[in-house]
Amino acid sequence: MIINTCPYTKADTFNFELADGLGRRNIIALHTAKQDYIPPHTAPFSIKYVLKGTETYKCEKQTLSVHPYKYLIINKNQTYSSEINTAATTLSFCVFFSDRFVSDALKYAMHSNEHFLENPTSSQARELNFDQKLHCIDNEMNSLLNAHCHDAHLNDDLKTDEWCSQLLALLLSTHNDEQVKKFNIEATKH
Repeated sequence: MIINTCPYTKADTFNFELADGLGRRNIIALHTAKQDYIPPHTAPFSIKYVLKGTETYKCEKQTLSVHPYKYLIINKNQTYSSEINTAATTLSFCVFFSDRFVSDALKYAMHSNEHFLENPTSSQARELNFDQKLHCIDNEMNSLLNAHCHDAHLNDDLKTDEWCSQLLALLLSTHNDEQVKKFNIEATKH
């Protein structure tokens, strides 16, 4: 599902139905503004990206500015706020992932197909947690993040989930690389 607003923007336009759906389905939120402030709140696992301009996030006592060459990952239930305060219009988007979508992707990334054949009821929920920092956009991520602008079919939930699956696969690869560097171990299968 694609929406043309941030689900948390200004109390007078707050979309309770949409906000209630966060974490239950994959949602791509496009947001255009010169000025906006989203007070501290929590959300499902999400990626914050800016196509044009800058959006500033405050999380874990850090201030992180997202611009077209960097993206930010917000972990599930992490408290953060955001602000757009630019002379020119900022075009940002956020992908809010379904909790189950992330849990299933992480499970399947960590185990072989044989594991699931031998343990068909293996359903332990998993969460993906990133270190809080800005991530550089490589060519593969750039192509995928900008592809949404040219795909009018992403408003279909199935197409959105397919696109989110590709995005989550790149994020899992990034997470794996970070864990290898951090702990010198392999976090997920390749």
